[in-house]
Amino acid sequence: MKKELKTERISIRCTLSQKQKLEKEAEKYEMPLTTYCADKLFKVKMRESYAKRKICRTLVNTGRYLDELLYIIENEKSDYISKELITQPLNNARREISTIWKY
Repeated sequence: MKKELKTERISIRCTLSQKQKLEKEAEKYEMPLTTYCADKLFKVKMRESYAKRKICRTLVNTGRYLDELLYIIENEKSDYISKELITQPLNNARREISTIWKY
């Protein structure tokens, strides 16, 4: 089966804020703007290489939050650890992990 060449061009007009939103989303996934737009139009899921990159970054960030929790636990002077100390890193880790399931 012969691979179909991309020979056609589509142009769309949008507002500055719409373009900035698309650029922000593309940057978040470290994708070129045109690749991001094409994936949004023609594919249900993100390209595998970009999805893997995003998942790896999410796992690294989650590891940092877990390291922060471990630091709090190891350096607390008593056996009692304040809920306020650990709530933020836990919520950050939970938020990071919840984004993985989109990809």
